[in-house]
Amino acid sequence: SDLVVVCVLDHRASRALLESEDVIQDLSGKTIVDLTSATPEEMLAQQAHIRERGGRFIAGGILALPSGIGRQDTMILYAGDGPAFDEHRRTLTCFGGALAYLGPDPRAAFHAYSTLGLFVEASVALFLEAATMARSYGISIDVYYRLTRTAQDLIHGRIRDCTGRIVGSQNDGEERSIDLRLRFTQALKALFAQTGIPARMTEGFMAHLKMASDCGHGSNDIAAIANALHNQSHVQGNRS
Repeated sequence: SDLVVVCVLDHRASRALLESEDVIQDLSGKTIVDLTSATPEEMLAQQAHIRERGGRFIAGGILALPSGIGRQDTMILYAGDGPAFDEHRRTLTCFGGALAYLGPDPRAAFHAYSTLGLFVEASVALFLEAATMARSYGISIDVYYRLTRTAQDLIHGRIRDCTGRIVGSQNDGEERSIDLRLRFTQALKALFAQTGIPARMTEGFMAHLKMASDCGHGSNDIAAIANALHNQSHVQGNRS
């Protein structure tokens, strides 16, 4: 086959496979799609190895558990050789129907799926924290789950609004400013403390609000947290 999909335990195993003598001799004209977890630097090195031997390389990142492979709603992110991706898109949808191509730099696959994975896992952690708080007030977790399903449109609406504000540099906080959110969250944390349940995710959210406020964004919308985080990265970079 002109298409070879690799998904093994780790990058060491993938590299050993693709650098074996028998495989090296047969890489010319092949498209190698590597779905194995790897660092950005390892992805670049793998791409160079394949290209040097006349092959085309695509890196991928799977945002699913093994049981999700083959489902139409499973997201797999790809980056690397664009013409090769277009050529084999139909076959790649067999692994996950919600696929996306992120450009020619294979590192983009890692950067996107690692940050999206963090977003998903942190969201689940926040649900578990909030649901545990709710249970302490007599709200069962199955009822709370149904409520979060109803809140999905609100969540996506807020994310869409924040994205638009960041893109358009519109940080006014006419609906609810960061300082107002900070005071409200502090009051909630004091209330939650009475349950004895650690509210680590809530504390992290408060820390971001306080950082943004300390950076002069207290009167701005919550989207200004992104600007504060970006500015902090530059400050840390200058210090180092």
